[in-house]
Amino acid sequence: MNAPANIQSPSRPIRARLTLGDYYQMSEMGLLDRFARTELIDGEIIVLNALYIPHARTHMRILLALNTSAERSELPLEVLGELTAELSPFDGPLPDITILDSVIAASATQGAPKAALRLIVEIADSSARRDLGKKRKLYASRDIPEYWVVVIPKGTIERFADPVDGDYKRHDSFAFADAVDSVTLPGVGIPAGTLSA
Repeated sequence: MNAPANIQSPSRPIRARLTLGDYYQMSEMGLLDRFARTELIDGEIIVLNALYIPHARTHMRILLALNTSAERSELPLEVLGELTAELSPFDGPLPDITILDSVIAASATQGAPKAALRLIVEIADSSARRDLGKKRKLYASRDIPEYWVVVIPKGTIERFADPVDGDYKRHDSFAFADAVDSVTLPGVGIPAGTLSA
């Protein structure tokens, strides 16, 4: 007669981390349908806040301005909104705006591959603390070259660049009335007055 297998149970609860593959499969199966918008951070599914008119207006103005400047720059760039950024096997945040290297991203069929990510923009109405803290460190730790946080309540754009050792070395702050140019993508940016109208 066979003895029962000796199964070791952990001495304390452990956290099961989902992978991007798990996350995509759950989405395709409709398991996330009851949540409007989600993202995967460190293996956990995060349900995102509802979007309001100030966020939507700001999003549209920045998206259009960045798209116009990217097209004029003659760099191989693509500007997209709300696209899963595949940062690691356990990280798939959903930035508001992403600028991609269009050559590297050409064959992608799901989210944006990490190698294609050039600039990420988060628009923060109620999520400023998270976007300026945890998400800033996440993007820096994954060597995203440039990251902007548009802080609606303060009327500022926080621009981060030069990721080193899990954070950004460079941080510049702009008012909504200011022009903001990319540090890493020549010719890409938003003109003065884009957000002050």
